[in-house]
Order: sequence, then C-alpha cells, then structure tokens
Amino acid sequence: MKTIKKITASVLGAAILASFTACGENTAIVANYGGHDVSAGMFIHNQYAAYTELQTDPENKEGVDVWAMTKDGMSAEEYINSYAKEECVKYLAIVTKFDELGLEWSSIDQEALESDAEYFYERDGYTDLYKENNIGVVSVQKMLELYDKEDKIFE
Repeated sequence: MKTIKKITASVLGAAILASFTACGENTAIVANYGGHDVSAGMFIHNQYAAYTELQTDPENKEGVDVWAMTKDGMSAEEYINSYAKEECVKYLAIVTKFDELGLEWSSIDQEALESDAEYFYERDGYTDLYKENNIGVVSVQKMLELYDKEDKIFE
C-alpha cells in the first residue's frame, strides 16, 4: 500500500484544497469541463493504472524498482502524473462529445453502469485498495462510463 500512497502524494494537495471549496460535497473535484467533473478518485485511479503499467512493463525484465524507471523520456513520477492527466482529459473530451452529439444515455445504461461499478469495486480485494486511497464507487463508475460513451460515439 506504500506504493499507492507515494503515487497519490502529488495530487493530495490539490484534492485537499479542492475539498475546501466543494460546497459541502464529499468529493474533491480536480477538473471540470462542459459541466462534467473529474474527481480526485478518478485521478488517483489513473495514477494507479499508470503505476501498474510501469510495474508490468515487458522491458523491465530485471524487476527494477518502478520509481527508478523512465518511460517516454520521463521519470516514473512524471510519467504516472502525465498518464493520469491525459486519461482525465480523455474522459472530459468523451463525455463532452457525447453530449454535443446529442447521444442518448438511458436509465437502463445508467443501471448497468452502476451495477458494473459495484461489481468492479467489490471484486478481488479491490475494495480495501480503493477505500484506503479514497477512491469511491462513483469514481469507478465514471471510469466505466468513459468506455461506454466512447463506444456509443463510435457506433
């Protein structure tokens, strides 16, 4: 769990500041565009995905410590934060484009999304990982929403 805490260090300051301006809501928002929010949990989730990518990189045959690695000319910390930011920007672009195209999001789509998010949040011990790092089920839901809406855009 130390690794995830290291990953989140760079975003915690912003998340804490954002939580002071959250108007009583319990979710820190780190970005907003077109009426859509990116929560701190989404950003942390993306950081963790980037960390896992580095950890399982096929080029790391000798098991080098992730924090000592470089990728795409960046240190591990720079890469992890860059990846997380890009994924958050991608989320905002997809959901905004979905709205611009006037695509439909039905109650059935929403129910399926909520069910899938609950499943992924509860499976294989991820619940503890998510809770320890303040990643709520709604953040997981938004990550899944990205994929569903992206599919609908390209249908």
